[in-house]
Amino acid sequence: MNRLLTLLLVLLLFLSASAQKVSDITNKAFHLLNDSKYEECYQLLKGLDESLFEAAGDSCFMMYNYERGTSSYYLAKYEEAIAYLNKALLLLEKQPEKDCDYLEAIYGIGSCYNHLKQSENAEKYFRRVIIRGNSLGINCSITSQTLSELSEVYNNLGYTSLARDCVSKLDNHVDNIENWQEKADWLINLASSYEEQQMYDEEI
Repeated sequence: MNRLLTLLLVLLLFLSASAQKVSDITNKAFHLLNDSKYEECYQLLKGLDESLFEAAGDSCFMMYNYERGTSSYYLAKYEEAIAYLNKALLLLEKQPEKDCDYLEAIYGIGSCYNHLKQSENAEKYFRRVIIRGNSLGINCSITSQTLSELSEVYNNLGYTSLARDCVSKLDNHVDNIENWQEKADWLINLASSYEEQQMYDEEI
């Protein structure tokens, strides 16, 4: 009996030490990202066993994927970034208190597609930032950046008039718009001028 209790205690201490190690790593990666040390963050996370973070729980595994995806993005490893940010996105859906992180992950995926010159995929994710933000009833700083890249996407798709309108709205009106409902309504109305509107009406 005493031996069993000893083994259980050793196991608990091991799990506690592992959880602390994983927590320390994700915190260090977070600070490296904040300091724009993307290569260091990437190398820190790249050499680690992903299952350690998964075993530590959804919050920790989400942070690992978010940090790995973000560092990959800033190192122009866009396909890798998409894979990790998508994993983070699935976990962020379970954490409603992280709504702005959720929108930033969506934006990040859209921006990766934009860099990869996959404009139609990028446009869907950028619109999703606006639509999702509206449904959540929140305002995050990522909105202006999304609208800015959206104008670039419209231009790449050959909709120069929409691109000009987007830039004009961004420059002159977005900062004066009080809430997400108006922002979402404006973007949806803007998209309605597409001749191929059915391409953009699918469920996101």
